[in-house]
Amino acid sequence: MKSHSSAKYSISLFTLIAILFMTAASANAAPAVTAPANATADEGVSRSFSLGSFADAIGVGPWEVTVDWGDGTILPPFEETAPGTLTAQPHTFADNNTYTVNVTVAEAGGINPDTVTFDVTVANANPAITAVSSTTVGEGTASTVTVIASDPAGAADPLLYEFDFDNDGTYEVTPQPSPSATRTFADDGAYTVNMRVTDGDGGSFTGSTIVTVTNENPAITAVTPTTAATR
Repeated sequence: MKSHSSAKYSISLFTLIAILFMTAASANAAPAVTAPANATADEGVSRSFSLGSFADAIGVGPWEVTVDWGDGTILPPFEETAPGTLTAQPHTFADNNTYTVNVTVAEAGGINPDTVTFDVTVANANPAITAVSSTTVGEGTASTVTVIASDPAGAADPLLYEFDFDNDGTYEVTPQPSPSATRTFADDGAYTVNMRVTDGDGGSFTGSTIVTVTNENPAITAVTPTTAATR
């Protein structure tokens, strides 16, 4: 009888421990994360983003925070030692678009995560012409104009180049990937050459340069003798 009673109490104690464990686990709810407001940015430009805040009345820190920027990059996890405002983080979006950012806060060990999202609308930025070079040539000789330009988006926005050698507002050299173009000027003078750089996303930048063409002395290429008439 005594042995049976002992087993009964052991089972009851085990059941009580299990109930207490499940009660504690259910009481330890996930952190409650509040998303920040949607944000804006310019492509290729780093800025700091608010990540919102979180509350956790029962959880024990530190809390692990991860950020998926929505552009294929994920911020390495960082820690918060107390509930409240999440530490803002810098990021650079390479190209214009609208990106959905995921912010996840988990308790120590990565348990009980909670995730919220917010959108970042990234605007296109215009390219910029940083330098223009041209060759001084004699009349009748081809001169080359070369543009050096850049775009905040880098390789994400390949540039195209146009040239207006007549300074009449018409770009007779239509959009091309090469930053150089040539023109032969028939007479000496100072010629204004316009150029336009576009990035394919609606951004553009214009510039101009002066091509100097020098006068060339005439040259005798041949002499044809005449035969005098005899009497």
